[in-house]
Amino acid sequence: MTTVIETATQSLSTEIASRAQATAYGSFDIGGIMMSLPNPDAVLKKLGRDVEVYRDILNDPAIKGAVRRRRSSVVSLEYGLEQGDASDKVMSLCQQILANVKLRSLIRELHDASLYGYSPAEIYWTKSASKVGTYWLPERVLGKPPEWFSFDYENQLCFRKLGNITGDAVPDMKFIMARNDATFANPYGVADLAAVYWSAVFRKGGLKFWLRFADKYGQAFIVGKHPRGTPESEVNLIMDSLETLSQDGVAAIPNDGSVEIMEAAGKGATADMFERLLKYCRSEINIALLGQDQSTDSSSTNASAQAGLEVTDDIRDADGEMISEAINELLRYAVQINIGDNEVMPIWSMWSDEDITEALAGRDEKLQKAGARLTKQYFMRAYKLADDEVEVDAVLGATSRTRVNESDGTASQVSGVKADFSEQEFEPLRLDYADANIDKITAASQQYVNDWLNRLQLLVNSAPSMEALPDMIAAEFDNLPTEQLVDVIEMGLMAATLAGRTEVQAEADL
Repeated sequence: MTTVIETATQSLSTEIASRAQATAYGSFDIGGIMMSLPNPDAVLKKLGRDVEVYRDILNDPAIKGAVRRRRSSVVSLEYGLEQGDASDKVMSLCQQILANVKLRSLIRELHDASLYGYSPAEIYWTKSASKVGTYWLPERVLGKPPEWFSFDYENQLCFRKLGNITGDAVPDMKFIMARNDATFANPYGVADLAAVYWSAVFRKGGLKFWLRFADKYGQAFIVGKHPRGTPESEVNLIMDSLETLSQDGVAAIPNDGSVEIMEAAGKGATADMFERLLKYCRSEINIALLGQDQSTDSSSTNASAQAGLEVTDDIRDADGEMISEAINELLRYAVQINIGDNEVMPIWSMWSDEDITEALAGRDEKLQKAGARLTKQYFMRAYKLADDEVEVDAVLGATSRTRVNESDGTASQVSGVKADFSEQEFEPLRLDYADANIDKITAASQQYVNDWLNRLQLLVNSAPSMEALPDMIAAEFDNLPTEQLVDVIEMGLMAATLAGRTEVQAEADL
């Protein structure tokens, strides 16, 4: 076993993909393509080129801006390693690996898979001694041009080495690779630049003709008139003078000649046609790369632009998952080499801190409505707040008070929310969930909710069963809008459930 590992690690420490060994950059090796699985990309098949052709269109301002925006949104995501059920030894090794690797650069290089379909990155392994032993660790991980690689008919990554028309399958655990929507039928993945290639070509051609049109029809025509029978030599002199007039504003014209300036009429529609073509191509580019064009179109409203950004977030999250798979593959390789094959792995992932915070705030709001008391330490840890940025008001203790029943005039003591569903004669201990909510809501100046909770207390105490409670609440609050009524029913059911659990626990304690 040791010999096998040593042999494998020797190949892992040797550089595979180098410029000296690669097929000439930009060349199209017909023999190599015939012996390997061809890329099914429709644009590449039409052009008879490799993915390097997509690099030519990255200088288009519309494409460059969309790519930069899409990549920046991915790089700005939060990322981290979650231990889960992984052992401390595995977790420590993975943390050491991530500390060695320049993650920001690696994320940018792996994100090229969204543009070209796939993005290989070579791992440079080296032996590293530490307090706990000697490990094979990645010294660096570098992205390599995808056109240096192909896939064989087993869907294995092959390096297109100079002089080898078939390409060499790369060693196991030597490369990681991000791929965009790759399948068994198409291991090359889907290149998003393929969807914008022709739009970029037409944009470039349309701009060229638009400039030529503007140069031709953008200024007035100058017409010189000369007497009939004027010699050709004098006509040429007049032409030279008119050319000087159009450039310098001065000219010498014979006394019996004349100059007339004519505006180009009826050319506005033609000019608009070129402009519409350029705008259409730009819109198609933004839709293909960003999923929308509302946030880049000057005629869009703020509402449509915000809706467009949400679509872009979905694409951003998908790109993050694609990169996470490649980095988790790197961690898995290191654990297999140094520890073993059957270890539970921690998970490295990327996420938007804004999305997590919004979901967490919604959950915390519901917990507080249910009577939970969240501490200052929790807010500091969950929301990354400094000590002087948050203050948590203490939950006031509930006070007993007397309630007069309107029906018979009798008085009964109220201590929070209680559900008198038990037939036992003893009075169980109850927690004042509704009272806690009333105090907090009052402190927040939401007095109208105070009345809701007081009426909910009456309903919870008088309800014959949990099943009957929603109908009773709906009848009591029939004047509220549907959304507010749903909130009230949710609060009542939560209070009754918590009070019931408290009674059960109190009975068990007795």
